[in-house]
Amino acid sequence: MQNRITLNLKTLIDNEKPHFLLAVSGGIDSMVLLNFFQKNHESFKFSVAHINHNYHSDSKKMENLVKNQCVKMNSDLIIENIFLKEVNSNIESNFRKMRYSKLEEVRKRIKADFILTAHHADDQVETILMKILNSSGVEGLQGLRKLNQNIIRPMYNISKREISEYASLNNVKFIDDPTNCDDLFTRNFLRMNVIPELKKIKNDIHIPFNNFTDRIDEVHDLITFNVQNFCNSDSYIVNENTIEINKSEFYNLPFLVQLRIISNLCLNAKNSFSKTDIREIKDLFQKKSFRFFESSK
Repeated sequence: MQNRITLNLKTLIDNEKPHFLLAVSGGIDSMVLLNFFQKNHESFKFSVAHINHNYHSDSKKMENLVKNQCVKMNSDLIIENIFLKEVNSNIESNFRKMRYSKLEEVRKRIKADFILTAHHADDQVETILMKILNSSGVEGLQGLRKLNQNIIRPMYNISKREISEYASLNNVKFIDDPTNCDDLFTRNFLRMNVIPELKKIKNDIHIPFNNFTDRIDEVHDLITFNVQNFCNSDSYIVNENTIEINKSEFYNLPFLVQLRIISNLCLNAKNSFSKTDIREIKDLFQKKSFRFFESSK
């Protein structure tokens, strides 16, 4: 497992000596990631961030566990707190947004190059199932990306079983987040009730899901290739204040390529069209009522 984490990091980044910011909650996954880095501290420059959600009774215990482990091994630690008041819906999603926002603030403050999270192969299974249930498009079906801007998930191809075995062999201390047992959260429901049934069919269920994300990545590469070809052609002309698009050539493109071109024009890298936006855009394209500045041939 340790060799795979090292290989994943080398494969995902070119930087010879990056500064990593480890997101450590105190749960088994992130404490195993912390243990790996502390054991290999001579090979990596890293700091640790703990984001206390202040949401459950063990929040302070988890913070203290991370703090004690960092003091013991002389690891740099930054602790931040978030509070989610008067929110009764999408709690998991809101916490995630706030957590990543805090992590990015810390990353910039300490001038780290990348944020590392402890998401693993079983997390990917849960995420893809959730995306399917939410009728996500091709973009969403990528699930948890190995490298997403400055966020790296070096345990993306390591199973929960392997993490548990590592924790046992290396006496890694951790605290189970009590909210992980609340199956009112969709992710927990899938983990506790659906995935065990799937494992009766295929025990290593994470393997076909990892293969699925590889195929989705290939689709994205194909879309990107076609977008670049179109944007480098005479059908796409960039002027000082306008962009001229050849309408007939544009309408001959597959819809996902059309959508990516419009997305690149209208949105920044951190945003995406909603499902409603996509339905309306597709309807607009089908009617061929979209107005362009058409290039003269």
